[in-house]
Amino acid sequence: MKRRIPAAVMMTAALLLGGCTVEIDNHNSDGELLYRSSRPDDSSKPAETHEQIVGEPPAEFDEETAAESGIIMPEDNTLTVLIGDDHEKLLEACNNCFESLGGELTVEVADSDLLYDSIAKGKISDKPIDVATFDNGMLFPYLAVNGVAAPIDHEIEMPKLSGELKKAADLFSVNNWHYVLPLGYEQAYRLLYDTKTIEKYKLDDPGFIPEKDWTLEKLCKMAENYHEQGGEFPLSGNYGEPVHIATGKALAVFERDPAGLYNNLFDPDLAETTDQLFQLKEKEITMDKTFESPKKALEEGTLFYAATLFEAQKEELPDTVKSVAVPTLKGLDRHYELKVYGLTLMEKSEHKGAAECYFKCAAEYAEASYPEETVSADYRLQSLDKTVYPYDKGISLGVSYSPAHKNEDMSLAVSPLIYSGLENKEDWGGVCAYYSRLFINDCTELNNNMRKNIYGD
Repeated sequence: MKRRIPAAVMMTAALLLGGCTVEIDNHNSDGELLYRSSRPDDSSKPAETHEQIVGEPPAEFDEETAAESGIIMPEDNTLTVLIGDDHEKLLEACNNCFESLGGELTVEVADSDLLYDSIAKGKISDKPIDVATFDNGMLFPYLAVNGVAAPIDHEIEMPKLSGELKKAADLFSVNNWHYVLPLGYEQAYRLLYDTKTIEKYKLDDPGFIPEKDWTLEKLCKMAENYHEQGGEFPLSGNYGEPVHIATGKALAVFERDPAGLYNNLFDPDLAETTDQLFQLKEKEITMDKTFESPKKALEEGTLFYAATLFEAQKEELPDTVKSVAVPTLKGLDRHYELKVYGLTLMEKSEHKGAAECYFKCAAEYAEASYPEETVSADYRLQSLDKTVYPYDKGISLGVSYSPAHKNEDMSLAVSPLIYSGLENKEDWGGVCAYYSRLFINDCTELNNNMRKNIYGD
């Protein structure tokens, strides 16, 4: 069973790949995206659930300690892995373990924002990709539905999971099959601020504001006070998305039974959040200036900079820089946008036995690779009970591929544009109405393909 890719999507993919001619994985010579071949009869059975204990790793890896792990390398010991740069440190111990077991490992590290492009090319040099790190975006559900990412626990023995890691894995499952092996998770964004700037403008240090009083209303009031005293940049970084998601809502909601994504663009809490941000813009408060790094933004007097842990750790920040959770509307429980570190298995991998060993090494050793610095501890989450994963990032290129909105030939990357709030729209309703047709159409297409390709409807 095949379907023809719409010309607009094909054009978008070509543009995003920089005009290069590449062999796109999972397409035939006519440019059609191939469905996954039919699974054995047991594919409809629920995946087994297990309990996992993630072991504490030894300080060093050698043949003796690797053998004690109980992980057995198959005769086919070759593996090609594509690692996003935000996973690089996390997987150092795993790579060492795999090689100490006798594995032959080829690794390429890619910019995490461009991981999708690399997977679309399907190769590292002349070798097909076997395993890739999870990009918190197009890999799920888009590439899972289109047969690029494989259901892990159908193809290999997935490491046993329990507790919060199992809950995280279940976020990325369709028809009881899991497409991501989670290795850890954290808040996707926090607001960085310099206490020197807080003191300069005689503002309350948000680190000492009681949690119930640290609200979006409080943040906006601080931004106004800062602006009235001559401050230029109250908010910078990717603040729009996490501020909206702090309400506990997102643009798209994913239901697994029946599987599908549905439109949540017109949620009233999202509208109220945007209204408060728009009110700041109406007062001619600049919030759209971009900076090359959090450090540069804070040096120029930015009040709050929304940053990922990876961004916060790229450059050493002064001791006066602190972080605080992204606030939400007064009266709401605050939620956190979830960032998951994990691995995905490529459908066309010919080295799935070696991939299984790699997954087991990663599951056993991942926990200890989180650094212990204060900024890292600030991003850690003890529970997933108040987190939201933005599935809209994995609907389609036109809806959600983040770099797409920077491409003049691809102006409709709906999610990043909606979260940023277009200047030429008067209110949230106008923005959502403008983009809702493309958003709903692409959700519907993905849902239809999910039912055909995974459920066999």
